[in-house]
Amino acid sequence: MRNKLFPSFITISLLLVSAVISASDTAYTPRFNRFKPVPEIHEYIVGDSVTGLYWQGCIAGLTMDYCLVGTAVTYTLDDALDYCADLHWAGFESGWRLPNVKELSSIVDRKEISPSIDKEVFLETPSNFFWSSTIYSYYAHFAFYVEFNEGSVGLEDKFSKSYNVRCVRDGL
Repeated sequence: MRNKLFPSFITISLLLVSAVISASDTAYTPRFNRFKPVPEIHEYIVGDSVTGLYWQGCIAGLTMDYCLVGTAVTYTLDDALDYCADLHWAGFESGWRLPNVKELSSIVDRKEISPSIDKEVFLETPSNFFWSSTIYSYYAHFAFYVEFNEGSVGLEDKFSKSYNVRCVRDGL
């Protein structure tokens, strides 16, 4: 009985190997890329073709090309709201705001981890917690955050915790 199964095993193995080889020989087709950096802006922004939102390309505290200048800073929720409301970024003097939890969650890439975001366009994003503007309706002392290690959403005391910030604006 063993001898009868052995040729079938070899045939199946060879078929699988040939399928892998032929698949690797085909031309690579890139997946749909919804995030697009806006070119030729020193403090760059990232456009989202699905939501129509424009995201601050660097997190609060970082700037310039590739987000390599500065030091990332964290804020309490009230300070994060003020930071975004007062933000002058990429030539836009107003219109920036702290994203709500649904908007912030929309940039999580569940195929990525640590950080769970498209690293090619959201440069130098740490695997940390980021504030959203969404307040918990049952207890206003708490607000929602998104953590970018694995992309989960949680609640935290908005007065005592300081988290990273990435601002957003509506499309142009």
